[in-house]
Amino acid sequence: MFLVTPDPIHGLVAAPRSPEDLTPGTEETLTAQGFTWNSDIEAYTRPTDHSSEAVDRTAGALRELGHYVFSAHAAVSRLTAPAPSLRPNRTTPMRPLELAELLTAPTEHPVREALRELAPGNWTRWSSRHWRPPEAWRQVLVSRVKAFAAGQPGDGRPAVAAYFTTTERRAADGMRLGWSPFVAALSDTEAIPDLRPTRTTVTAVPVGEAALAEEVFADPELTAALNRLAVLDPPDHGDILRVHLPTRAVTRIST
Repeated sequence: MFLVTPDPIHGLVAAPRSPEDLTPGTEETLTAQGFTWNSDIEAYTRPTDHSSEAVDRTAGALRELGHYVFSAHAAVSRLTAPAPSLRPNRTTPMRPLELAELLTAPTEHPVREALRELAPGNWTRWSSRHWRPPEAWRQVLVSRVKAFAAGQPGDGRPAVAAYFTTTERRAADGMRLGWSPFVAALSDTEAIPDLRPTRTTVTAVPVGEAALAEEVFADPELTAALNRLAVLDPPDHGDILRVHLPTRAVTRIST
């Protein structure tokens, strides 16, 4: 999860909720947009071009990578939150990371009260742009798989299921297991193929090469859905993700 907002001191800020959000692809994308890591506020910052259009571009790029993103065109430094070490009636400026932490619990105070103040039109725009429950991500995945299957050559028999296997990615806190954005198998029967590797080959891969391959060749919407599902329901080594097209069911299978 990221918060993207302008800041009167730092320019444009992209603040992750946790180190797990700092995937190689994410860091490369932000660096390519001119951001640098600011350890003082634990966020990526860019001193130039912090217009509303820049906020939308950065937020959109992060969403394409599979992140939940909350964005604001006004500086969140104007917001204040109670300081734990001070008396209840004392306040200090809220940091972007603190706001991002609050937004992860929309049914708790004070976000619950803030959302109640949104006008109906604003609520509709906010929820449709920034929030998708797990089932919505599954349906995005099914739709993209259907589009992929429709473009494949074959004997005319409709595809029944697609399968995805796990892959490891470098993250800020080490390696993280997720779903590969490339279809491992596309079947026209109900039988589940054996996707276990018959042998293991270790190959040195330059840092960033896998992320670059995904950026160039993978379906962005499919990748985003797989990334979100991996966060919501982390896979184990050897697991398979089955996308059943007739029923639109998405199932994680442990082998």
